[in-house]
Amino acid sequence: MVDDKPSMAVIYRPQQSMLQRFRSSKNLAIGIVFVAMMLDLMLITTIDPILPDMLYSIDHHESTKMTWQPLHRDANTTKQYIKRTTDIGTVIAAKPATEMVSNLFVGCIIDRFGHKWPMVIGCLANLVATAGFAFSPSFIWLLACRVIQAIGSSLSVVSGLTMLACLFHDDKERARANGIAFGGLSLGIILGFPFGSTVYQFLGRQAPFLILAAITLIDGALRLLVDVPSETEKHQRSNFKNFMQLLTDPYILIGLGCNFILHIGLGVMCTTSPAWILGNLHADQWNLGVILVASSTLQMIAQYLAGVHATGITSRWLYCMAGLILFGAGMAVYPMCPSKWFVIGPEIVSRIGLGMALAVLSALLAHLVDIRHHSDYGTIYGLYCASYNLGFVVGPIIGGYMVKAVGFEWLYRGTAALMIVYSFLCFACRNAQTNTSLVKNELIASIQDESVQDYGATRSI
Repeated sequence: MVDDKPSMAVIYRPQQSMLQRFRSSKNLAIGIVFVAMMLDLMLITTIDPILPDMLYSIDHHESTKMTWQPLHRDANTTKQYIKRTTDIGTVIAAKPATEMVSNLFVGCIIDRFGHKWPMVIGCLANLVATAGFAFSPSFIWLLACRVIQAIGSSLSVVSGLTMLACLFHDDKERARANGIAFGGLSLGIILGFPFGSTVYQFLGRQAPFLILAAITLIDGALRLLVDVPSETEKHQRSNFKNFMQLLTDPYILIGLGCNFILHIGLGVMCTTSPAWILGNLHADQWNLGVILVASSTLQMIAQYLAGVHATGITSRWLYCMAGLILFGAGMAVYPMCPSKWFVIGPEIVSRIGLGMALAVLSALLAHLVDIRHHSDYGTIYGLYCASYNLGFVVGPIIGGYMVKAVGFEWLYRGTAALMIVYSFLCFACRNAQTNTSLVKNELIASIQDESVQDYGATRSI
C-alpha cells in the first residue's frame, strides 16, 4: 500500500499539470473574451433584422404555435411593421440604456469581488436572454429578455477585460491581447446579419437563438474552467473616493470622451446610412450586406494591427487621434457618393478609423490607471463600457432627429467636424504624468511588507 501511492502520483501528476497549464493559459483567457464579445454582437445583429417579424407573430398569436417557418409578407404585414416601429425602437434601445447604467455598478463589484464569478453569472444571464428570445410570448417578455441581455453583456465584457488587464502586466502584451479580443466585435457583426437572416429564413424563429444558446453554453463551460493564477488577481477594494478620482482625472476623461464621440458617430451611421443608401442610391438589401461585410472585415484587421503595433502611451494617443480623423473624413465624404458601390470607400475609411481607435483605447485607459491610480481595472472598464453605450444611445437619437431637421449631408458634415475637432484633445495624453504620490505610497507599503516579513523570519529563527 505504501509503494502504490508514489506510483499513482507519478502517473497522474503530468495530466494534472497539463490541465492546470491549459486552465491558466493566456490564450484561453483571450479566446474567452473574444468569444464573449462575438456572441454579444451576434445576438444583437441576429435579433435586429428579424424583430419586426417576431413582433408580428406575437401580435397574431403565432409564436405560441412553435412554427418553424418564417412569415409570409404582404401589404398588410408591411402596415403592421410600420405600426410597431415604436416598440421595435424600444426593444433595440433597451440594451444600451440598461448597460450604460449597469456598467457603473458592475465595475465596482468586480473590483471588490474579482472577475471570475461575475463573468460566469454574465454567461448565465446571456443564456437565459437568448433562450427567452426564442420563446417569448409577448412584447413585455422580449423587453425583459433585452434587459437581461444587457446585464449579462455588462458582466461578461467588463469582467473579461478586467481579467486580461490582471493577466497581462506587460504593456505590449496587454495591448496585443486587447486588440485580438476586440476583434470579436467585428467578427460578430460580420457573422451576425447573414447568420440570423439565413437561419431564420430556412429554419424559423427559434433556430438562430437556440444555436447561439448552445454556443453560449460552451463558452460558459470555458469561463468556469479558466483559472487565472492568484498572483495576477490584484483586485483593489473599490470605494466612492477612487471612483470620483477616476472621473476627475483629465486624461481619463479625454479617453472616455474619445470613446463616446466615436460611438456617437457609429450610432449616427447605423441609424441613417441604410435608409439613405436604399432610398437615395436605390440599393438592394444584399448590397448593404456586401458593404457591411467588407468594411467590418477591414475594421477587424485594423483593430488587430493597431493593437499589436501601438505600444506605449506616446503612440496610443496618436492612434486615437488618427482614428478620429479617419472616421470623420469618411463621414464627411459619405454624402458625396454618386452610387451605391462608391459608398464602400468612405465606409471602409470610417471603419478603419474606428478600429484603430478602439484597439488602443482600452489599453490606454488601463495604462493611465496603472501610472496615475490604483489598478481599479473593473471601475475603469465599467466607465469605458458606459461611455460607448451612452454614445449608442445619443447617436441614434441625434441621427433620427437631425436628419429630418438639417438633412443627411449636414448631419454627416457636422458629426465629422465634431470628431476632427475633438481629436486634437488627444495631444494632451502625450504628457500624461505618473502620480508621484501614488508611487510613494506603494513604495512605502512595499517597504512595510518587507519589514514585516523580515521581522517574522527573525522571530522564527
